[in-house]
Amino acid sequence: MTVQLTGIKVFLASPNGLQSEREHFKRIVWEFNEKKAIPANLVFVPVMFEQIHGGAEQAQKRINRRIEDCDYCVTMFWNDLGSPPEEDSPEGSASVTDGEYRKALKLIEEGSMKEVVILCKDIPQFQMDDPGEKLIKFLEYKKELQKTCSYEKFKNNEELTELIDKLFYGWLLNVTNISKEQRPPVGVMDYDDPSSIAGGS
Repeated sequence: MTVQLTGIKVFLASPNGLQSEREHFKRIVWEFNEKKAIPANLVFVPVMFEQIHGGAEQAQKRINRRIEDCDYCVTMFWNDLGSPPEEDSPEGSASVTDGEYRKALKLIEEGSMKEVVILCKDIPQFQMDDPGEKLIKFLEYKKELQKTCSYEKFKNNEELTELIDKLFYGWLLNVTNISKEQRPPVGVMDYDDPSSIAGGS
């Protein structure tokens, strides 16, 4: 029997220093699809700059168009703002990643994107004790960021898994009419635990 799935695109913005976390993000999204989204006739599609092929047009312009096609945006930082903003980054952007975050915020204002969230990986204490120029600049940025929004913190891939799972679970409920009785367990790690209560709290 043919089943029609509703695709939900999620753009992941982050500096290059989080490549391991970007790969982990993809794995967790597809694990979430297999265990939770597909049974609800949904599929979450991770969208990243790595998927955008070369061409005569400036790369950031092509990336911005991909962001415009997305329903949600996850912005991830660690200890660096990343590459300087490009010509097609929004005015006032502190970096390419910040520009992609600002682009997503603008799309929310226009009503074409549903939500943008920020995840920040904990900075090792030895770096905090002796911060370099890039880290100082990022810490100043994060301090300003806290005035206008909140963000979730994570220490490792296990905590990142939990954050992503809960985040996508909330989005799944937002775009479906799935009943409480039909909902899968909240946590990926608890999926095979028979004591887990469907729908969570």
